[in-house]
Amino acid sequence: MTFYANPHRDLPAPWKQKRAIFYAQGLKVYGQIPYILQRRLGAEFFSNSGTIFGGASLLTTSSMEDNYTVVPYRQRDGTLHSQEVLNTLYKWLMADKGFQWAIAVDFHVNIKQWNAWNWPPETWIPGEPEQKEMLVQLFLVSGKAP
Repeated sequence: MTFYANPHRDLPAPWKQKRAIFYAQGLKVYGQIPYILQRRLGAEFFSNSGTIFGGASLLTTSSMEDNYTVVPYRQRDGTLHSQEVLNTLYKWLMADKGFQWAIAVDFHVNIKQWNAWNWPPETWIPGEPEQKEMLVQLFLVSGKAP
């Protein structure tokens, strides 16, 4: 299925915080990330609307979860992303208004599976707010949960 973004909802804006949730497979960033960064990270965009069966349009408005980009912790060959690419992702997340983050309660769920009937994921934030930067860097650099 091919997914399409809604430019009014899915593109990041400097006046609002980005949102990200950490899973075992990777990072789920709500909305789209810049195309060049998406390609370098092997990220995939998932939306409520797309096409199926030879171009027929499908709109799944029943989804309770916003459109998101899945950013895997590792490259397709299983190796970690370069530090340069991870730094670029981190700088993008921290730019403008920064981002809200959490860890998924159902940490091992398949985040690439279509989520048309599910509610948004349950999440939790460990530690104190000032630990945000350290924990985010730990996830991005290690490519796995602590």
